Amino acid sequence: MLEQQRVRGVIITPAMGYGLESIDKIKAALSKLAVPIVVVDRDFDYSEWDTVYFQNYESGYLAAESLIKAGNERIGIILGDMQLKIARERYRGFKDAMASYHKVIHDKDIWKGDFTTDTAYDLMKQMIASGDLPDAMVTTNNRTSMGFLKAMVEAGITVGKDIAVVGIDLIPTLDALGFHFSCVSRDTEEMGKMAIRLLMRRMAEPDSNRNIWVVPCKLELKGSESKRR
Repeated sequence: MLEQQRVRGVIITPAMGYGLESIDKIKAALSKLAVPIVVVDRDFDYSEWDTVYFQNYESGYLAAESLIKAGNERIGIILGDMQLKIARERYRGFKDAMASYHKVIHDKDIWKGDFTTDTAYDLMKQMIASGDLPDAMVTTNNRTSMGFLKAMVEAGITVGKDIAVVGIDLIPTLDALGFHFSCVSRDTEEMGKMAIRLLMRRMAEPDSNRNIWVVPCKLELKGSESKRR
C-alpha cells in the first residue's frame, strides 16, 4: 500500500516485540520504498533508522525511587508486555532503584500485566482478594494505571492513604477530576515534533549519520506517592 501511494517518508511506532527474522522482513519491505524512516518510542533492535526515544529505564527508576523516598518499604509493580523493550527497560529501572536503596523485591508483588486496563484491573482484584497489599505500587503505563485505580476504587481502597502509587504516563483526565495521581510523564507532542524534524532532515540530507533523539521524562508528584497513615 505504501508503495502504491508513493510515500515520501514513513514514521513507524512498533507495536510489539519483533524477533530477528521479523525485523529482517520489515527492514527489507521498508527498504523497497527507498524513503526516509523514523522510528518513534519503541525501537527495533539492530535498527539503523533515525529514532525518537523516551527514557523508559529512567522512568521506571524514578517511579520506584519516589516511592522509596516517600517512606514506602514494600513496593510492587504491574509489568507491561515483557516482549516489548519498553516494558523490559521500565522494569529494569524499577529493579535498579530498589537495589540502589537496598529494598527487597518480593515475587508476590510482581504482577505480570500486558499494558492493558483490563489485565491490570483483574490482577489488582486478585491482589485485593489476597488481603496482602504492599505499601505501594508502580504502574507502568496509563492503561495499567487506569486498571489499578478502577480496582482500588471499587474495593473502597483510598489511593494515597491505604496504598501509594506512582504511574508512568500522565493521565490528564485525572487532573481534571481533581484526582492527585503522581506519575512520570513524557512530552508526547514533542516526540511527534522531533519525529517530523528528523524525517525532514533525512529528506534534505539522506547520507547523514543516524540521529537518535531522547525526550526526557519528568517526575510529577501530586500526593499519591505516600500513604497518609
